Amino acid sequence: MANYYYILTSAQYTEHQNNIDKSPLWNLSGSECVVEVDSTYSISSYSHVFGNSNSAQDYIYNPTRINEWYEPDESELP
Repeated sequence: MANYYYILTSAQYTEHQNNIDKSPLWNLSGSECVVEVDSTYSISSYSHVFGNSNSAQDYIYNPTRINEWYEPDESELP
């Protein structure tokens, strides 16, 4: 059975948090998160949905939005 990966706002996450088993991955501002849910659980209101983790990671690590989701360690800075 496949899982789906949703980008949810904090308000959308609050609506579903009791039905989500895995911890969400929050963006740096805490305004959006990625959640993984079983394909049998339906979320009707979301920002984006992905059919696999690679697609969700491609979205997060896209150069246009990576700074919203990832803050490099000091050791990674030039």
